[in-house]
Amino acid sequence: MVRVDPLISQHLREAGPEAVEAEQQGFRCGWVSETVADPFAASATALLATDELRIGTAVSVAFARSPFAVAQSAWELSRASEGRFVLGLGTQVKAHAERRFSVEWSPPIARLRDYIQALRAIWGAFQGDGRLRYEGEFYQHTLLTDHFDPGPIEHPHIPVYVSGVNVRIAELAGEVADGLIAHPLHTRRYLESVIWPSIRRGAEKVGRDPSEISLVVPAWVVTGSNDEERDVSLRAIRQQIGIFGSTTAYKQVLETEGWTDLQPLLNAAMKEGGPRAAGALVPDEVVQAIAVTGRPDELLQVLDERFDGVADATMIYAPIPAPLTGSGLAEYLLPPR
Repeated sequence: MVRVDPLISQHLREAGPEAVEAEQQGFRCGWVSETVADPFAASATALLATDELRIGTAVSVAFARSPFAVAQSAWELSRASEGRFVLGLGTQVKAHAERRFSVEWSPPIARLRDYIQALRAIWGAFQGDGRLRYEGEFYQHTLLTDHFDPGPIEHPHIPVYVSGVNVRIAELAGEVADGLIAHPLHTRRYLESVIWPSIRRGAEKVGRDPSEISLVVPAWVVTGSNDEERDVSLRAIRQQIGIFGSTTAYKQVLETEGWTDLQPLLNAAMKEGGPRAAGALVPDEVVQAIAVTGRPDELLQVLDERFDGVADATMIYAPIPAPLTGSGLAEYLLPPR
């Protein structure tokens, strides 16, 4: 059965209690996103509050931070948690890189490959595998004195996942990462016919076994305990599909299903009337193919049917429907013990 993972709050006061509750309920892994707060701080809080729950960033914005700074944070989180930390990295998009983080934009796939290789070189130096002598296309790390060396840890292999939706990021995952975190705007056909073949190409290019790469697939869920809740959930997901589907980054997903005219249509609606207007143009068949729908008590089975054989885990992506908040997540999305 496909594993279901909860999202853990980015806020420090909530992250610890939410992680404890998730562990007590029987979840095996939780994820912290980065929208309004630093995911490393919340990850630390969650890891220190628990004993067995794995915690990953889904995702931290790579290019906003130096590889060395991220290497230090991940190393200490792995040390403190006895190897339960997963580093999820994303590239963000040019506008956010330049105008929100004020960092220079450069070819994202090549830069992220260099970034991950730099991380592994730094971790190798921390572990005592040799001197730090990394000189890549975008990053150079050639100085590590004893005073700044954190030293070896018991769990030095920190899993690195990358996040993305298109062919090149999936190939990169197969080439250099331990896993890929997909985007919730996808269909099963897209995962099977585009994402996995791309992961395999990347892995085979460097002689890796593609089965070593994990795929985590966030899912939008349409559900409710009554008609009113289901209608609210449906409208929210229509808007999310409208927002993301309006951009060219997700055009290939729509075209894979034969919806060749939908992206330009949604784009025009977004410019004219915003998310509500774009959401109103999303057909029912598109919602059914992208989102997971069903009564709360059906969702575990429906999620398994959607992702069995194609993903290792899924997480319920925001906006989270009312029945799945709090203890409802465990009630409906954990297998019977």
